Amino acid sequence: MKDDAKEIEEEEEKGEEEHEEEEEHKEEEEGEEEEGEEEKEEEHEEEEEDEKEEEEHEEEEEEEIDR
Repeated sequence: MKDDAKEIEEEEEKGEEEHEEEEEHKEEEEGEEEEGEEEKEEEHEEEEEDEKEEEEHEEEEEEEIDR
């Protein structure tokens, strides 16, 4: 009977460890997703800034042509 109790306890510990590992893996994946979203947002902001700079440059060229 002691062996059965010990075996049950070991199984429970193993199950808990597996659950913890799954949680850690899930958290890592979520962290990677958040990083990916942040990178996309930063890229989008950079694209908007580039477009704005390009528009300003074009306006300056048009003003010079008008002179």
